[in-house]
Amino acid sequence: RCGADKEMIVIDALGRYACRDCGSNSDMILYRYRQRLPLVEHRLDLNLQLTKWQKRGSEFVIRCYLSHAHGFLQAVCGAGKTEMTLAAICLALNRYIRVGFAIPRKQVVIQLSERIKKYFPSSNVKAMHAEAKDDRDAHIVVMTIQQLVNYKDEFGLLLIDEADAFPFADSPFYWRLANQALRAGGSLILISATLTSALKRKLTKSGFRFHFNPARFHGVDHDLPRFLQLSGSALETILESILPILKKWRSDSKRAILFLPSIAKCLAFASLLRKEGVKAKAISSETERKEAIIHEFSAGNLDVLVSTSILERGITFTGIQIAVLQADSPLYDRDTLIQMSGRVGRDLWEPRGEIWFLSEYLSPAMRKARAVIRMLNHRKNSGGD
Repeated sequence: RCGADKEMIVIDALGRYACRDCGSNSDMILYRYRQRLPLVEHRLDLNLQLTKWQKRGSEFVIRCYLSHAHGFLQAVCGAGKTEMTLAAICLALNRYIRVGFAIPRKQVVIQLSERIKKYFPSSNVKAMHAEAKDDRDAHIVVMTIQQLVNYKDEFGLLLIDEADAFPFADSPFYWRLANQALRAGGSLILISATLTSALKRKLTKSGFRFHFNPARFHGVDHDLPRFLQLSGSALETILESILPILKKWRSDSKRAILFLPSIAKCLAFASLLRKEGVKAKAISSETERKEAIIHEFSAGNLDVLVSTSILERGITFTGIQIAVLQADSPLYDRDTLIQMSGRVGRDLWEPRGEIWFLSEYLSPAMRKARAVIRMLNHRKNSGGD
């Protein structure tokens, strides 16, 4: 089913041949069929003017698609990466090509599918994730990475967002699924704000093309993180340091996301904040009602979300301030800190915000993250590619 090598096939406890990657076994019957999609005139309803940087990104994706090439679109957090892909998607749709858009997290799949429906009002757009498996008549399938296992030779244009992140980046399994889901001559476009040297070398060897966009869609510089040294790493010590900052944000009617490196710490710190009168909840991969909590926060009914790295990417909120607590944690590398910082200033009407890194020590990753953000601002302001 997933195209695994023979080395991945084992005999399970019931004597069946089984795949260690996708879990299929020799008792299963695999049905494959090609859908006949409804013929419609696809139109892109884009009620905004792309910036010069976005136009360059859009032209890059179109060139890759028309030349049957694979590409990596790297654009800073808040650059409007989705909008850069829309012209190529419309072009593919009107050539009777099915389009796939794969993303690591279900919450982002749901959010993005609703956005794309508005951009393509005459096209059928379906979200595919663990609780939604209906892709009938879908011209555009927005899915979690895991749902790629359902497709073979399906998409003429396949876009994978946050391609440098878990679970896609370091997984031969998901790379194999992506290549299997792509039609012969199709174009694979990987998208992210960050790109490691190791991944770039790998993609270069595979013939990928690259494009870089250093500007956010509103053109305002990315805010630089501020460092605040702590006298210790205990949560009570962190609380004492962050409360004055939170008080200021709350007086300015600003909400905040506080990042901590473990689920237990998030839960404990949210409890400490509530005892101080702060409307706070924790969110992580193990939270059962993620969508409800995110909606509660978006609606302004919470002051603070205390989060693991689950909110590091993808999700957009208006008027958000960020603090990374225990920012010197070895779990936070340069790119993670850049992505967390990128949650700030993603709204046209509130393009600026505050970013704080609180830590006992100043880690190399913290220094590098701020240096990279400063460099991106310089590249944008100098007009360099």
